Amino acid sequence: MSVPASTSTTVSGSTEPATRPPVDHRTRAGLTALVGGAVLLALSRLLTTEGGSPADRLHQMNGQDVRVTASALLAIAGFAALVPGFLTVVATVRGRGGVLATIGGALVVLGGVGFGVLSSIDLSTLAATHVDSGQAMRDYLHQLDVSPGVLVVTPFAVIGYLIGPFLVTLAARRAGVVPPWLPWTVLASLVLQPVAAGIGGPVVAHTVDSVLQLVLIGSLCVLAQRISACVHPSA
Repeated sequence: MSVPASTSTTVSGSTEPATRPPVDHRTRAGLTALVGGAVLLALSRLLTTEGGSPADRLHQMNGQDVRVTASALLAIAGFAALVPGFLTVVATVRGRGGVLATIGGALVVLGGVGFGVLSSIDLSTLAATHVDSGQAMRDYLHQLDVSPGVLVVTPFAVIGYLIGPFLVTLAARRAGVVPPWLPWTVLASLVLQPVAAGIGGPVVAHTVDSVLQLVLIGSLCVLAQRISACVHPSA
């Protein structure tokens, strides 16, 4: 008679499982999305233009259809991937970090959705470069920047993206899953990214931003590995 997968066999007086626990494919997919989202955002940042006033953005994007389209779509996909990624972490945190993880997860959702919306504005700006009336398009982009919807979405997106991942990682730390330095590394890599945009000119800012993106990818790799080990210690 065959032994069911859920039973155990006894070898030399010890009881060992006949098979290993099945892999939770949803957890694996979520953690893959976590790291993949950070990679997509890093690629998006490599392709993004410098930004600035409506006139500056129109000038920078003129003739850059493929680059701007790829950057915007990568950003949208990256923010979308981070949401299920961090929610996977939230679902594994228990005990002391549970409430903090829930708050952080809610902020991650706000940040992901908000920046997904804001990233799509680049597609509208790119379309504007194909309109003959430059002044009309500059006026349009200015009105878009100050529109009530954008003004409402922006602070929620910024707070959600800068604070949400930190709180989720801090919750994992309080639950004893990740090392003490990891939440602060995640926070620094996120908060210093907008600071980099204003220091030392475009070349320095771009270099610092790229380094911080790599730090974020590395930090989320550590987070994913620790969560995976916690969920499947015997896998």
